[in-house]
Amino acid sequence: MEEESPISKDADISSELLSDATTDKKKKKKIIIISSIIGVVLLIFITIIIIIGINQNKNNNDKNDDKKEENPKKIIGEINCIYQVFTTEETIKLISDEFNSKTKIEIKIGEKNLGFIREYKFDQVGKNLVKINIFEDIDMDNMFKGIINLLEVEMISSLDNLKTNCKILSMKNTFEDCRDLFNFTIINFIGEKINSMYKLFYRSGISEYNFINFTTPNLEDISYMFYHTNIEIFQLKGLDFSKVKNMSHLFEECYSLLSVNTKDFVTGNVQDMSYMFQSVSSLYYLDLTNFDTSNVLYMNNMFQFCSSLSILIINNFNTKNVKDMSYMFDSCFSLENVETGNFQTLNLILMDSMFKDCDSLSEINLSNFNTKKVISSRKLFLNCKSLNEIDLSNFDFSSNKDMSQIFSGCSSLVQIKLGSNINTQNVIDMSGLFEECIALERVDNINILNTSNVIDMSNMFRDCKQLSK
Repeated sequence: MEEESPISKDADISSELLSDATTDKKKKKKIIIISSIIGVVLLIFITIIIIIGINQNKNNNDKNDDKKEENPKKIIGEINCIYQVFTTEETIKLISDEFNSKTKIEIKIGEKNLGFIREYKFDQVGKNLVKINIFEDIDMDNMFKGIINLLEVEMISSLDNLKTNCKILSMKNTFEDCRDLFNFTIINFIGEKINSMYKLFYRSGISEYNFINFTTPNLEDISYMFYHTNIEIFQLKGLDFSKVKNMSHLFEECYSLLSVNTKDFVTGNVQDMSYMFQSVSSLYYLDLTNFDTSNVLYMNNMFQFCSSLSILIINNFNTKNVKDMSYMFDSCFSLENVETGNFQTLNLILMDSMFKDCDSLSEINLSNFNTKKVISSRKLFLNCKSLNEIDLSNFDFSSNKDMSQIFSGCSSLVQIKLGSNINTQNVIDMSGLFEECIALERVDNINILNTSNVIDMSNMFRDCKQLSK
């Protein structure tokens, strides 16, 4: 048997290797093809899933939109406003630029839902109704401030359960300078979060108002609330003043005010009554018997310029904490008597011009006054032309620095009684003290006036013609 040559063996080995390589290539090609097919299938599958998801989200959104249409925002209150339109060419301001709760309301004019707008051009002249829907508890600060075409406002929250009705969070400056506004009504709103009605109707034309089922148990500040308005008769009408601390300027410059019913006033927490009735020039009679003034600190200018006031009942006033009574009765031309006999003034510091220009005042009882802390009493009785006698025998001016013109112009004054404890050692101004007291004949204890620190005594006795005799 012949042996196979080495060359033949090598050829066979090469042939086998080539055959194996060809087989491997075919296998790899199959693997690649299969992998590609699998990838395409996966891509198609993922795409289908994404499309299904998008459609599902779209369907969900459509359902949500349908639900929104079925359940629109719930109206919890509405404000019906009447605006006066003089010309269709003019754009009328509906809401003040200073109002910030615009997301809580929607304005509707006729059948038009206008969302939130501050001004509008009406199609017709005359009186136009604007409805403002309220969707959330609302802060009404400055809402209609300065809107001069606004005539009437009616606010209604008429849900079944009063506890779920619309809450008003604040009402400061709401109708300030609404000079044409004459009528305001509020029904079934909750005001338990309101602590201030500062300048609510300030310088508006308001003359009629109604607060019906409107709770304000935490109201503390009503200063300037009716300042310079047109109200003629004031009644509390549903407001809760039990926690009020500040009543200053409440009716100031209410020139048309004829009557104030204070029967339902709760004033036990009030600290400031300054300027409360200042310039209420038409008021003839005022009974404040019901007033609790035990915590009042400021009564300055309280009745100043009440020129028609003839009867003022304040005999129950508790003034033990009052610090300032300056100008309290200044220019009350018609007052003949002021019931100050029960006044306790142990904390009084200022009494400047307290009775100044009370032309008709013929008698005054100051026997209970404590003036030890008073630092100024200038013009105290200036031009009280009807007084013929003043008894200050209990006055102590040991802290007083200014006694200028105290009795100046008291042309009917015949006698002044000063006590032995008058103590004027710290007074620096006595100018015009008895000036133009043309009928004055006697000043008791004038000789004990201490003038050692007085800087100005000018005109102290000018025109005291009878006293010189």
